[in-house]
Amino acid sequence: MLLTDIAFLYVFLPVFMGLYALSPGRARPWLISAANIFMLISNGRDCIILFLISFITVYFDAIYLYNTRKEPKESFFRKKAFIADIALNLLLLFLSAAKAASDIPDGTFNALRLYGSAVIPLHAVSYLIDVYRGDCPAQTNVSSLAAYISFFPSLGFGPVMKYKNHAASFALPKLSVEKTAAGIRYFVFGLAEYKLIAEPLCSVRRVILASDINKFSAASIWLSVIVFYAAFVSGVMGMLQMGQGVSLMLGFYKKPPFIRRFLRDSDRTALHL
Repeated sequence: MLLTDIAFLYVFLPVFMGLYALSPGRARPWLISAANIFMLISNGRDCIILFLISFITVYFDAIYLYNTRKEPKESFFRKKAFIADIALNLLLLFLSAAKAASDIPDGTFNALRLYGSAVIPLHAVSYLIDVYRGDCPAQTNVSSLAAYISFFPSLGFGPVMKYKNHAASFALPKLSVEKTAAGIRYFVFGLAEYKLIAEPLCSVRRVILASDINKFSAASIWLSVIVFYAAFVSGVMGMLQMGQGVSLMLGFYKKPPFIRRFLRDSDRTALHL
């Protein structure tokens, strides 16, 4: 299931947000963790296996790294454990991205299986680096760490969230009217960009790929390149804005790659919360 699916839009998101808004703050990480697992399971066995391996290794390794940070005699083993866990997650990143790319037919968007699967090991790496450097303590709350590692709004096209900037939010998420309103606007604009621009352009691209390229003129080839580029950019930006929107609705703020001019002023308050 993706952020653009009918089931997500009309069933999952309304039900989840209703439960989320009615739940106390300390229960919300558990709800996010459950939503993460549901999204992963709905997209195949590989995604949940990737999450479990990454989560279990990172959870225990981070506790060890944090508890031994002031013990000189442990510095050698700390470094080895840190490097080993980083290498494992980078291997998971490579394997998941390679398999996902091979499973995507004719360039259609399947964001969760390609970039979404990469978010999990990259979040794990970000968390380990912050703990190893001493920028934040190890997270012993299972629900808070699980909510971060596979944060479902990031499973589209990200962006990857730096753990130390959001540790407090994952421990105790806080809702606000401003963030919710801004999140709805981001989500609606992102969905419109994806459905009204990216998907029609992908259909045009599939027609072009099915045609005999030997009959194309130079201008037609350049036009097909432009269509592909526009489809890719609008699809990525649509997914980014949808992920940003859901994150804001949950009480988180993820800095977007850039802020659209028509959203900048109206969302000024929410972006600084």
